[in-house]
Amino acid sequence: MDPLKITLILSIIAVISLTVCWLDHKNNWQLADWMNGRCSNPFIQTQKATQSQDDKDLLIQQLTERVQILEKIVTEPSYELNKKLNQLLLDSPLLNGSGSLPIATALPNNTIATPINASRCH
Repeated sequence: MDPLKITLILSIIAVISLTVCWLDHKNNWQLADWMNGRCSNPFIQTQKATQSQDDKDLLIQQLTERVQILEKIVTEPSYELNKKLNQLLLDSPLLNGSGSLPIATALPNNTIATPINASRCH
């Protein structure tokens, strides 16, 4: 046999093997087991595969419910308003980044304005 025929035969065997493995995985079949004599019917789905699919379906349903709840929370008008108010407070020039009012504020004509203490006013 020449090398071309050997290469062609090995390539065909590899393609058939990969196709069988892919079909087993895609359709939960047992073609490879059937070819090796480990089962009598290759098209019966295993109990493990169907149970695994049920677990996945349950998990998907639970995650979908969680996402719906989170979407409701995030799209509530009160949540958006609270978020905007918090952002306005953080961006406010009156706050010095620490969340408290500054002791003194410089005015445009180089004078200093101090905050009024409410306890001193009568």
